[in-house]
Amino acid sequence: MKNHNITLEKLVREYERRGSDYFKKDTLKFYGEKLKEMKIKDEIREIRDRKGNLHKCIVLQKISTGMFGDKYLDYDYFDMDTLDRMSDLIPEAEYIV
Repeated sequence: MKNHNITLEKLVREYERRGSDYFKKDTLKFYGEKLKEMKIKDEIREIRDRKGNLHKCIVLQKISTGMFGDKYLDYDYFDMDTLDRMSDLIPEAEYIV
C-alpha cells in the first residue's frame, strides 16, 4: 500500500514548472542517469535537518553510472509537502533509519 500519492511524473512536472534542470535529459546524462531508470519508492523516510526539524520525505530510487562505467543504486529525498530536494535545502542532512 502506498503511503503517498506522488508519482515520478508529478515530480518531474513540478521541477519543470519551477524551471529546474534537475530532470532534464542533458543534466541526467551528465550524471550518468536516465529517467526510465528512476522510480518513486512507496516508503516515507523521516529526515532531520541541522536545526532539529523533522521532514517527511519521499524516496527517489535511481541507477547512476560511476566514473568508470560501474552502475550503482542511489537515492534522493524530496520533502512531501514542498517537493523540495532535501540535499538542496540541507547540505549535511541527517538521515533517520
